[in-house]
Amino acid sequence: MPDDSATIYPDERELIEKLRLTSRCREDISETSRLFTGLSGERFAALAQHLIRSGERNPLGILMNITAIIGVKLPPRILADTLKIIEPIIDFHIPYRLQDASAIEPLLEVVEMEDVRWERQSFGAMIAAELCLKHNGERMKVLRVLRKLSISVHSPEAQMLIERGLSLLEKEASDSTLPTFLIDEDPLKRLPKERPPVVIGGTFTVRRPIPKIGRNDPCYCGSGKKYKNCCYEKDQKLLRDASPYEGLTMTQVRTQPWLVGDADVIDNMRPHEIKELAPSSLNAEQLLAAYEQLALYGFRERAFEMLLELKARPEQEEFACGHMGDLLERAIDAGETGLARRIMEEIPAKLLPSPQKTRLRLGIMEKSDGYKELEEMARKGIVMGDEESKWDDPLISMSYTFESGFPALSVVFARAAMLGNPEKTFDNEMLLDVIRTGRAELDLDPWKDPAEAYFDWTLEKMEENRAEENRSKELEELNKKLRLANELARQRMKELQEKERELASLTTNLQKAREAPSDHKAQKRAEPVVSGEAEREIIGRLRNQVEELKADIRQRQQDHRTLRRQLQEERARLSAQTSESSSKPEEPNLSGEDEGIPLGSGRAPKKILVPVYSPAFLKACELMPSPVVAKALRSVADFAAHDERIWRQTRGLERLADVYRIRIDLSHRLLIQWKENVELKILDLILRRDLENWIKQYARSSSRGS
Repeated sequence: MPDDSATIYPDERELIEKLRLTSRCREDISETSRLFTGLSGERFAALAQHLIRSGERNPLGILMNITAIIGVKLPPRILADTLKIIEPIIDFHIPYRLQDASAIEPLLEVVEMEDVRWERQSFGAMIAAELCLKHNGERMKVLRVLRKLSISVHSPEAQMLIERGLSLLEKEASDSTLPTFLIDEDPLKRLPKERPPVVIGGTFTVRRPIPKIGRNDPCYCGSGKKYKNCCYEKDQKLLRDASPYEGLTMTQVRTQPWLVGDADVIDNMRPHEIKELAPSSLNAEQLLAAYEQLALYGFRERAFEMLLELKARPEQEEFACGHMGDLLERAIDAGETGLARRIMEEIPAKLLPSPQKTRLRLGIMEKSDGYKELEEMARKGIVMGDEESKWDDPLISMSYTFESGFPALSVVFARAAMLGNPEKTFDNEMLLDVIRTGRAELDLDPWKDPAEAYFDWTLEKMEENRAEENRSKELEELNKKLRLANELARQRMKELQEKERELASLTTNLQKAREAPSDHKAQKRAEPVVSGEAEREIIGRLRNQVEELKADIRQRQQDHRTLRRQLQEERARLSAQTSESSSKPEEPNLSGEDEGIPLGSGRAPKKILVPVYSPAFLKACELMPSPVVAKALRSVADFAAHDERIWRQTRGLERLADVYRIRIDLSHRLLIQWKENVELKILDLILRRDLENWIKQYARSSSRGS
């Protein structure tokens, strides 16, 4: 390990020693922070860099708490680098209370480094999300990193951190109040009040690095002093650094692992410590452990040096070359082409895994600049919006570009274009021809590409969606009629109630008039009263109006019940149609052919007719592709057997009596002549585009025959 003492001031060595002795508790850190008051930001940054280089995890965590307490803002890049080694990790976010949006990008760079463990990557990405939301940073940059981590990291604890970061940034609308952020925590209140217990060693059985001597015994160094007055204090430091190996401290074990010859020592070392080891000083097991740790953290150059040393050991060549093959793949993926070439030179040809594939991948990475334009076009084809890709899809263009000289690439791009835009039926139909041509060039059956089935499925799905939209519109119309009927019925009922109240009021007034006093003066004072005949006429007219209103209401109620019954029946019918069509929706009419009426809409006859094949059909079977002929014959058999699926797909031709068509696939139609319980004749198997000409020719031949 290099000596970094020259990079710091003499008094800073004392500060670093103080950081080492400070316990992670509120009282100790608060007391130590007083020693750092007045220190400039540059000197804080130098201290942090020194602790990062030397790998002192716990003192670095103490320093980060002190910067937050004093209010010193570290450079964002140096602060981000502390994520790699700071211990405990929960101290990492505290200094970010002083940062702004400029700290996000350096933090994301460290999060995406290979030598950062997943729990630190997840924690750092979540802190970046908090910074982004609090300081209005670029969300897409942070979201990209979080989404990549959500795919690659599977630990439940890390996933919780990632989900919190995503939830902060993926909200559709920001709330008026921001959530509680970790970066806003008070640095002192979050620290424990009590000092943590002193632990000697760790999860291993501690062995004494020095012999056991009584405090009053003569010191073993030969000074003649008592042990307590001589080497006692120095040995206490050694005891606090005890290891599982007798006579050695953990510092000695980490810096000189060859002293014990145990590979587990390498596994427990930090990456920067392993980097400093000389490969020649390690045994074979330690070399392998060092390689694995260095490769895991992205130090591939040093990992390769470990394998080179291992390869030179007796009987280890083939074993080392196997691991070199793994390292070669990692180097290519990382774009380290120079290292990849050196690794390939060390691996014998017979031991090189998938040589053709490996050379191709390495060649692509070495000439990556030549693929930038192709990458840009492919990216545009994938991420461009629907409106942009309406007229110019780069994937379609590339499929046509590669058609003549690179048929396999043409097929691949055609498939990608079809998958990305399934609703472009016209473009996709043309791409099917490109795929068929490419497959023919590759000596494959042109009609058996998976894109054929995918295209048929998309057509059926589109038709199913259209049918569902039509059913929804019908239901909405029925519901609208029902709502109008309900509203009209309520209005009529209200009018009836008003007339009934008017009639009751008039009847009451007439009754009072009859019971009034008969004397002359009383008659003068009384209100004028209508005659008996006029009274009966008014009452009769009002009663007629009431009866008319009642009859109207009864009719409206009957209409209401009729509409409700129709709605229930329609819902039941549509539900039954949906369950029946789930196996196979009706054929979409994309060619402008006559729709006619599907035979499956009525009750199919029970008599099975044996089909008769015309010469034209037999000739078509000889010329058409085998898959099309096979599907046509199956359709004939299913039609003759009254299979509901085929009957629902069968359409009549309005211009030809008793002649029907059945869709075989996108491009082919089967023509039949069927007379119920009398005749089933298979007329022809044709291309869809030839249907109009076929109808005209058949009509002329039929008229001449008649």
